[in-house]
Amino acid sequence: MQRLRAVDLLAVRRVLFVAFVIGLGLSITLSEAAMYALGVLWVWRLRDPAVRRAQDWWPRQLIEGMRRMPLDLQRAANFWA
Repeated sequence: MQRLRAVDLLAVRRVLFVAFVIGLGLSITLSEAAMYALGVLWVWRLRDPAVRRAQDWWPRQLIEGMRRMPLDLQRAANFWA
């Protein structure tokens, strides 16, 4: 199998992102499939140690914080009740 060049991967990511955005309005299945493919490409890129070191992790930490916020708010409400 021939390796894709970085330019080709950038084009694939752009097409998948457009499919994701269009899928949000038209087909949730298309959106989910594009999001899954984007995730696979991202994880595939993380195999390279240089990419892992240069990776900006704040979006992941932001999403994790947003995921935990309802639980923290519920605990705070129960504490004051």
